[in-house]
Amino acid sequence: MLAFNKTFKIYLFKDKKSVDLTIRIADNYAHTYTISQLDMEALLENWDTPGGYSFKLGNSTGFIQHKTTTPRPTSAPADYVRISIWAGIQHQYRVDSRDMIELKEDFGYQCNNTMFWDNY
Repeated sequence: MLAFNKTFKIYLFKDKKSVDLTIRIADNYAHTYTISQLDMEALLENWDTPGGYSFKLGNSTGFIQHKTTTPRPTSAPADYVRISIWAGIQHQYRVDSRDMIELKEDFGYQCNNTMFWDNY
């Protein structure tokens, strides 16, 4: 079995101007969402906007927020990202800030290079 080993996996389909965004839940389980290329660009530019950022995922909506403290009453220093997606039911994910930086780098690479699926 080929296990999921990264928090995010994406496929940018340049011809459709869409992205398949997979979020790892466990080594053998993940959720995949389709998002327009423009919405993905906006999400990656705004994931760390103070107060959070709302975005569209096809017919669903999402909210992303960079958190720098844990919830009250503790409010200890932290560095993670909360992603909430409403797709019939609400899914909430917690990822490391570094994962978002890697996702942005991966997206940039796919935007600027020919991937093997671009030829199909």
